[in-house]
Formats: sequence, C-alpha cells, structure tokens
Amino acid sequence: MRILYILIILLLIPGCTLMGKAHEIKVSVNVIPGKVSINYDKYIEMNVEVLNIGSKTVTANIDAGNTAGLIIIKPERATVTLKPQESRILGFKAKLEEDALPGNYIVDIIGKTDDGDTVVAKANLRVTE
Repeated sequence: MRILYILIILLLIPGCTLMGKAHEIKVSVNVIPGKVSINYDKYIEMNVEVLNIGSKTVTANIDAGNTAGLIIIKPERATVTLKPQESRILGFKAKLEEDALPGNYIVDIIGKTDDGDTVVAKANLRVTE
C-alpha cells in the first residue's frame, strides 16, 4: 500500500510543476489589408491590442519577430503600462521587401512583461502575384 502512495505522489509532483502560472496579458493583432499583391508598395497596418488580464498593474514591451520578407516599423512607444482590464492599441507598419515572394507571411507579435511572462500572437498576411 505504501508503494502505491509513493507512486501516486511521484506521478503528481511532475504534473504540479508543469502547470505554469496564468498569463498576465493578452495580445491580438489585426492586419489591414490582410491580402496584397506582390507589387503592393504601400504600408500594411498591423494594429496590435494589448490587454491586461491579470489582477495587478503590468508593464509590457511589444515586438515583432519572424519578419523575413517584410520590413517592420515599430511604433515610437512599444512599451505600455496597464492597470487590470486596461488595454492599448499599438500601430505597427509593414512593407514588402523588394525580393519578397508570393505566399503566406506569419509575423510573431511578441508581448513580454517585466515579470517575464511572454505571449505570442500571429499576424497573417497573404501575398499574391
């Protein structure tokens, strides 16, 4: 019987340590326009909303990653401090590089808080011929 208890405890301990804490922020992104031709020479807007879903004030830095084929212009202020349930919308801009090819482009919008919490949202852009 003791062996059974020990086995159960050994199975529960890794499960408890694998459970992470809940995220403090939620990041979502809206790409306008979502579909462009390869010759599109205007800026593409990526409106990023950052929402504090935690119970305390947080400071978050928003960045873009995985940007091959695109030139990304970050807003002047990409770090925001949010009270609980407060949100901000940040305007990123993107432009196709001269050597960009048709296809689906997925840009990682990365939100990192001062506490080390990281949230990634995906911005999808379809480029046609």
